[in-house]
Amino acid sequence: MKLKFILLLLTFFANVFLFSQNKTSNNKKAESVENTKEEKLSEFELNLQKGKKELDSLKSEGHFTNMSSFGMEKQNYEEMGYGEVAKAEKWNTYVPPVDMAERARKYEKKNKWNP
Repeated sequence: MKLKFILLLLTFFANVFLFSQNKTSNNKKAESVENTKEEKLSEFELNLQKGKKELDSLKSEGHFTNMSSFGMEKQNYEEMGYGEVAKAEKWNTYVPPVDMAERARKYEKKNKWNP
């Protein structure tokens, strides 16, 4: 009976000792996790700055176009010959109106200057 009691106490103290050792190692792990988070954040910020520089260089070189979220390029109504009408009627959509030519004729008739 005494032997069982001594073994029970011995295992209890061994578990307490091991448990206390575990806490200190967990604290070290927590500190290292915080350090890695800071390192990852600084790496992310550096990558963000690099990306901004690359985007600015693409914009300055003329390789950048205005695209919608589904990948369509905005229409350039100036090149199509409908610049004035597009500005007057505020055509700022990705898909041009179906009756563009008719609208342009009506706009020209309405705003034509007659001497």
